[in-house]
Amino acid sequence: MNKEFLKMQKLAGLITESEFKEKLNEEIYRSNPYNELYKVTNLPKGDLQNPAVKDVINKVLLDAYDNFDDESFLNDEDWVKEVNSYLNRLSSTDNVYIHTDGEGRLSIVNTLEKFSDGYKTEEEWGVENWNKI
Repeated sequence: MNKEFLKMQKLAGLITESEFKEKLNEEIYRSNPYNELYKVTNLPKGDLQNPAVKDVINKVLLDAYDNFDDESFLNDEDWVKEVNSYLNRLSSTDNVYIHTDGEGRLSIVNTLEKFSDGYKTEEEWGVENWNKI
């Protein structure tokens, strides 16, 4: 979303001042060449009830899956519970990693070592660089 669109949402009362600031600061990156790993800086706090968090998750899913339909995911209570449980366990939202599995499942953690004992760093995951989405 661009800054002007966010300003319009804020002026219309659709988002709060704090949500406006959070959305301006968040950045989402996809790893290269391993494209199932995402890094989000300054993820807004909260779970999928927070529109700013939902927007970030939607961006990742749209990038990860060609035929993504957010309504099918968001209407699946088990999927929403699982994603919210990951979001609620985050100790910080400054730097968050999201792993997609090809079937719509997400894992969300603060450090890569929480995904796997064998791959604790970006280098061990084979990340050469990050592409902003």
